[in-house]
Amino acid sequence: MKKLLLVALAAVTMASCAKTEVVEINQGNEISFSAWTANPSRVAPTTTATITDFNVWAYTPADAAYFTNQLVAWDGAKWDYTPHKFWPDVALDFYAVSPKDQTVTSAAASTTVDFTANTTVASQVDLLYAVNLGATRANPSVSLAFDHALSLVSFKAKNANTGGLKVTVTGVEVANVNSKGVFTLPEAATIGTDDQATASLSNWSAQDVLTNYVATMESASVVLTDALVELTEDEAGRLLLVPQTTTPWDPSTNPKTNTGSYILVKCTVQDPATDLYLWGAAGTPKQLAIPFAANWAPGKHYVYNIVFGEGAGYVPPTDAIEGGDDILIPITFNVVVDDFTPAPVEEDKVLS
Repeated sequence: MKKLLLVALAAVTMASCAKTEVVEINQGNEISFSAWTANPSRVAPTTTATITDFNVWAYTPADAAYFTNQLVAWDGAKWDYTPHKFWPDVALDFYAVSPKDQTVTSAAASTTVDFTANTTVASQVDLLYAVNLGATRANPSVSLAFDHALSLVSFKAKNANTGGLKVTVTGVEVANVNSKGVFTLPEAATIGTDDQATASLSNWSAQDVLTNYVATMESASVVLTDALVELTEDEAGRLLLVPQTTTPWDPSTNPKTNTGSYILVKCTVQDPATDLYLWGAAGTPKQLAIPFAANWAPGKHYVYNIVFGEGAGYVPPTDAIEGGDDILIPITFNVVVDDFTPAPVEEDKVLS
């Protein structure tokens, strides 16, 4: 893309605040739970104050199951489940997944989640996991510190060429990223990790379904200035996506082939001096494509800064006629000056 800069800022953890433990008083030798999670960069799911349920599995040193897909829910005063179980004389390894009703396969050697990220942002869930190894009756309330298994993606933009372009953005999405995968819970305790995800990208596998995700805009339309502005709605409009690596779409070798990942920006581009539309039309914005390579890890928030400069990306590969062409084609001049050519010899003129 000609002088269109796409910058992935350093990933930051999804949490910005410290974890706060929810404490309950344990009675007798019954197994009880306390649970908390890092505050996410999202309105609905999930914080310590808003987490409502999880499913838990527990295994003995002999790999015998003691809890199997046990639903634990907050009843307003404590984490409760039924039937209640009591501590054995051996240590237990606990694995938990939230929210409830995830597709989980668990055995002593491996606990996995078959997960698909919903394409509707408002319906996306914040997949959480917790691991507590070697718990014993000495600390009868099982502490579960939940980490984020997904990656968070949001977008900002600015116009570095306000004298030459007027850019109005009305939508943004990512194209050709994996929508599903299998997440394997790590064999490491999440206790005490203090907002740092225990899992890594290697905990995700079987990513083979390509999908587009449309972020929710902060405003219906945004006229870009020379200052970065948030495109995606703060918190609720950001994308919770499966951690993954992708290969970027290459407009030079696959201009009309819909392979590789790219960002789609729905916008109009105008000449600021005349308001003449260079891309799109009044009331009819069009999409442009920006190739990018994802390298998303669990529990990280990725902010993509899109900077319009002397160009504006490419015609999307879904356009079978022009896919891969530059959006803005500079007007240039090819000047040729013809040589003087001999004129026909005229008859002699005699002056009298």
